[in-house]
Amino acid sequence: MNAVPLAEIFTSFQGEGPLVGVRQVFVRVRGCDLACLYCDTAAAKETSGACRIEIAPGSEQFAEQTNPFTARRVFDDAPALREPVGGLHSIALTGGEPLLYPAFVAEMGDLAKEHGVPLFLETAGHRPDALASVIDRVDLVSMDVKLPSTLARPVDPSLFVRSYEIAGERCVAVKMVLTDAVAAREVSDACRDLAAVSAAGPVVLQPVTPVSDGVRRPGHLADVRVIPQCHRLLGVL
Repeated sequence: MNAVPLAEIFTSFQGEGPLVGVRQVFVRVRGCDLACLYCDTAAAKETSGACRIEIAPGSEQFAEQTNPFTARRVFDDAPALREPVGGLHSIALTGGEPLLYPAFVAEMGDLAKEHGVPLFLETAGHRPDALASVIDRVDLVSMDVKLPSTLARPVDPSLFVRSYEIAGERCVAVKMVLTDAVAAREVSDACRDLAAVSAAGPVVLQPVTPVSDGVRRPGHLADVRVIPQCHRLLGVL
């Protein structure tokens, strides 16, 4: 089995997108190949370091364990997965960027299926080939479209469109983070490109506070929602 560096495993409520409020076990991988100017998990970009695991679901008390982890070890070592907590919606595989490790994602999907828990993949959406290799092993996908002004290094916009097409009906949301540097034209252009694949959406516009000009609804897509980072508002992990 493939072993990868993890940053943390804990239980909390989804704080972003249309599934906000559902209870999940979060498995956060280390490592990311993007340079987002608004990154709120900068520590997870580092591939070195320990993995902190919540001692008991919801306790917010952690113990450190050494890396790397196989998918099997995740299920064996995480208390919330050894004995799944009540009301668990899914496992959120997040990062960092999980699609740096597609074989690990596939193995997590297989084990999640064995345990009867859906696997929810959170990805930046810029690695369509990796997504294609695992799409049959995940149940739900939340992907980002990184707008040009939010990146220190540019990313080809067509990569996000390809990922959107690959995710298909498994895509529960496309997220666009809005900073005060984002122009309305960037959002409109991105929505137009996605609509060429499917106009159904949903697309979530996620403001970073403060956003100087507020949020304007773009055209092209039928389902566009404005949802802030609710876990930040609630003060949960």
